[in-house]
Parts: sequence; structure tokens; C-alpha cells
Amino acid sequence: MMGDSGTTWAGIPVVFDWNCLADTDQRLFPASKHRSARIHKKLVKRFGGEFVRKPAIFHVKGVPGVPEHYRMHPTHKPALMRAVRANNAVLA
Repeated sequence: MMGDSGTTWAGIPVVFDWNCLADTDQRLFPASKHRSARIHKKLVKRFGGEFVRKPAIFHVKGVPGVPEHYRMHPTHKPALMRAVRANNAVLA
């Protein structure tokens, strides 16, 4: 699913996507080497994953069928706009 687009940064299109999240090292529940796979699966289902996910920015290089672009979480949009204004750049 493509998100909101229409912005460019340094000539590269920027796509804002709510699903652009990266895992962190912080766990949502404590690790245990004595926990069964069945219980682990139930905990992952309850907490929505094993690790905390945070908003991220990914630079997608051009591959066959996918043009080069930045994919970023919308929480980074204000910072991008401030950086653009600070550099006197014009958004397309």
C-alpha cells in the first residue's frame, strides 16, 4: 500500500506510510529461555509483537520495477518540512 506522496527531498520522491516502522531492542515482554513456543506465540498475539516498533525512515534504492524513493513514517513530516525550509528548498 502506497502512502501519501508528492514530496521530494534532494530530487528523490518521499512516500509517507503509516506502516513504516522499525524494530528496536526493547521487548514488549521479558525474554525467557524456559518459555514454550506455544506460550511465546500467545504472548506475541497479546502484545502485537515481541519488540517495540518505532517510526522510521527507509531509503529504498532503485531495483527493477521499483523506483528509488524515501519511505518515511508521517511523524517525521514536520521535521522534513523544517529541514526543507531551513535549506530554502522548494518541495515539488
